[in-house]
Amino acid sequence: QKIIAEKDNEINDMMETFNQIEEGFREINEAENRVSIVKDGEGADKKSQLRENIRFSANTMKENRTLIAKLRQQLRESSIKGEQLKRSVENLVAQLEEKEQQLQQLRAELDAKDIHTGGHSERVAMYSRMIAKISGRSEEFCQKVFYCGLLHDCGKISVGDTILSKTESLTEEELNIVRAHTHKGYELLKSLSSIPEACQTALYHHERFDGTGYPEHLSGKLIPEAARIVAIADSFDVMSTERYYRKGLPREKILEELKDNSGTQFDPEFVNAFLKLVEENRI
Repeated sequence: QKIIAEKDNEINDMMETFNQIEEGFREINEAENRVSIVKDGEGADKKSQLRENIRFSANTMKENRTLIAKLRQQLRESSIKGEQLKRSVENLVAQLEEKEQQLQQLRAELDAKDIHTGGHSERVAMYSRMIAKISGRSEEFCQKVFYCGLLHDCGKISVGDTILSKTESLTEEELNIVRAHTHKGYELLKSLSSIPEACQTALYHHERFDGTGYPEHLSGKLIPEAARIVAIADSFDVMSTERYYRKGLPREKILEELKDNSGTQFDPEFVNAFLKLVEENRI
């Protein structure tokens, strides 16, 4: 009975690792579905979304490779000598290598089509994680808010290139189309069960702390925390970088804007956290 119990434990440990790997592959497939939507699009934000999904897939693949190595180690240390298990592991490795090859090809295509606002969501993700970390949030939350930053604007794949690259003021109809990207982003990300904060952030990152934002006019702490963080990181990067319709603003002006809108547009806690990062020359 003791031997049977030990083998059961070994099998349970390996099955848990298998399940984690399979979940990783499901997340990669979800990201690939989003890539297939974006891949043939044109315009700055569409190409930026392609880069975001590629990066998300790469991180998940890296995690899967670690899990596969763990599974191999479990097999080596186990008293269970199953050829079927070994073949299953080799099959997982083959799947992962195929997806990594596809990822490299996508990266090459993207690098060949560098864009005007390339890197926006990567910077938003990085700033968001820094804000969360200096605010004392858990490492798990910091990583989730990083992915929220990467994917916050994915709904813009539904916005036409002529609107995204327009240098003149948008009409009311065009503004409504742009604002609808929050709902489109939510629909794209709601199936990402491992990071439920991602769809919430896509939907609510244009809400304002005083309740005058969109799409639902949420206020204060009713706005999800990740969305409140990403809103600051997003605004800072948008103001910092050159756009089709204007040049980037001086840093002093940007910091003044953040301070002036603390408590109205932005959560004061996270504005203070961001300003602390600036004072420490980390941003």
